Amino acid sequence: MNSLPNRLVARLWILSIALAGTVPGNRSAHAALLGASTSYEAEAHSNTLRGTAARRICADCYGGNYVGRIGSSAKNYLIINDVRAKKAGVYDVIVNCEVAGKKTLFISVNGGRGVSYTLRGRDANFVKIKVGLKAGSNAIKFYNNTARAPSVDRIVVDNKGGGPYGLLRNGLRNKFVWPFASEALYNTAVGSDAVYEPAGIRNRETQFRLDVDPIIMTPKAPLTELWNNLHGFDGGDRCIKTAPLWRKLPIPTDFVIPSDFGNSSSAVLLPNGRTVVQMQPLARCKPGSYATAQYLWGNVDIYGTNPSGAHGGSGLSALGGTIRVGEFTSGMIHHPMNINLQAKAYYFCCTPHWPATQVDGYANPTTYGGTNPNLGPGSLVALLPSFDVNSLDTVPGRILAQAFKDFGAYIVDDTFDNSWSMQAETGPNGSVSDEFALLYNTPFDTDGGDFYNDLEQFQVSWTKKLVRRLRGGQ
Repeated sequence: MNSLPNRLVARLWILSIALAGTVPGNRSAHAALLGASTSYEAEAHSNTLRGTAARRICADCYGGNYVGRIGSSAKNYLIINDVRAKKAGVYDVIVNCEVAGKKTLFISVNGGRGVSYTLRGRDANFVKIKVGLKAGSNAIKFYNNTARAPSVDRIVVDNKGGGPYGLLRNGLRNKFVWPFASEALYNTAVGSDAVYEPAGIRNRETQFRLDVDPIIMTPKAPLTELWNNLHGFDGGDRCIKTAPLWRKLPIPTDFVIPSDFGNSSSAVLLPNGRTVVQMQPLARCKPGSYATAQYLWGNVDIYGTNPSGAHGGSGLSALGGTIRVGEFTSGMIHHPMNINLQAKAYYFCCTPHWPATQVDGYANPTTYGGTNPNLGPGSLVALLPSFDVNSLDTVPGRILAQAFKDFGAYIVDDTFDNSWSMQAETGPNGSVSDEFALLYNTPFDTDGGDFYNDLEQFQVSWTKKLVRRLRGGQ
């Protein structure tokens, strides 16, 4: 990744935030969510359990059960049978485990040499591994011949048999899931010349949420009429169409975006496979029906560098900065993110910071009530390089912390309440909200629990120093 150029950071405009957490789904739901993944429950009766290995009831586990008491002897093991692969190759496999403390799990495939994985935690955890599978049916064994192993809940196999997230077999990036040129703002890490300044964000009780960005990268889908709607943020029905007819966009027939109070900053890929239209807030209330939006923004090229887009509070991208489906599964967010904070508490009135181009239309010293001149729409917030990612208890907490250290997040909108939120994808390929709940058995939207406690540690760090900027700003 490139280092961020010598400039400061961004700005904001829009309204409130939506999304409730979802509950874990079954195997078919997960396969539909990630498009090319299949999950296998450890407790399935088609599997082999030997010695003390036994099924255990668990209300918070996938399928309501897990397999425990694995290990401490070569006699105590689990084999998940009939793991399918269309062709021989190396596949990404996620193993969902239950861990108390620090334990080591050995995994072997089709009777081959076992590989050890050490996990730590207080409850649910996972390990992402690469496994060589043969075409057809495979057997994966879980064991530890000398010590107690973690309990196994399920495994998820990426049926594509591809490489790392977002990379094609030729080593190039898949612009549909990892867009923009290498030197683009939203593919840029912060370099060693970064200067950290106090943010003044108070360490207090808050909520953490996802804010939905509909992303529709289906250029061959049927063309759908996009009409104007006058009720984007006044509480009215976003399903009502009014003139003008903005244009026609490729949207899958069965994809629906309900009328709600979310920001719904949206990006749709046109039939040419590279031009993205952005709008806000997007609604499509019935399958096969027209879509609506109140504001239509300029186009960007997924091979280009333009960071602008449909976040009304900043003029920043609805595509770049959005956490995409599959990134939590991959174990890494590899780009700057977008974040919303409470403008009344934190944003200084009333000008944007580069690269933002605007602030909210309602911005005034009351609605933008912050006291830090460097904090507001467009500011890049980050964790200090000294922040200890491994001190956190949860996998998603560590994934986010690493991304905040490496890339940071641009402030793009206003939460309107005592919360902060991350921009995350929903679309024909699934939703990050569902992916998160399926992976970690908990919703992202939270005001308590281990994941919440990890995010609270971010706030402790931010209270010390949060705004990351570079010398020579412009």
